[in-house]
Amino acid sequence: MNFSRIKVASIVGVSVSKISIPEKPGVYRWWFPESLAVSLLSSLSGVDSDCIQKEKIDDQNYWCLYFGISRNLR
Repeated sequence: MNFSRIKVASIVGVSVSKISIPEKPGVYRWWFPESLAVSLLSSLSGVDSDCIQKEKIDDQNYWCLYFGISRNLR
């Protein structure tokens, strides 16, 4: 699968036309630092954290807590 990672912090206040986001269908994911993900999920019961996709990004552990499908990623 071909994918690109775009940091939200790097696009805040930037014109969409200046960012390389394809105008086509795709999947998007929201990644949270591990400590924040654990904190967000702590109030929920029955969450199996072993089932959550995890990835090391810039030497920090992140958890994928949300993903969606879009007809147009831009």
